[in-house]
Amino acid sequence: MSTSSPADLAVAVRSLHRRLDEASTDAPPAAIATARADVDAAVAAAAARLGCSASAETVAAAITSRRPEDWHDGALADVQASADAAARAIRALADAAERAR
Repeated sequence: MSTSSPADLAVAVRSLHRRLDEASTDAPPAAIATARADVDAAVAAAAARLGCSASAETVAAAITSRRPEDWHDGALADVQASADAAARAIRALADAAERAR
């Protein structure tokens, strides 16, 4: 994922589990488990940075509720990095599913 606005980032975070479920079709169980763990870890990292509970919806709400002037100390970049890590895990799962077909 390229650098996003907070609003775009919130949309991307909200869609992580839907995208994970879509990528799980035809994927090997071990690949699904790894991807789920990686996505959950990425969401937890973003939640820790934002000081909220570790669910995609809560992280997205924390992103959208933060005023622009309150984004500092690389917080947005850290949350973006977590979203990027989750997206990579989902892409890897989709690749594993494709190979399994």
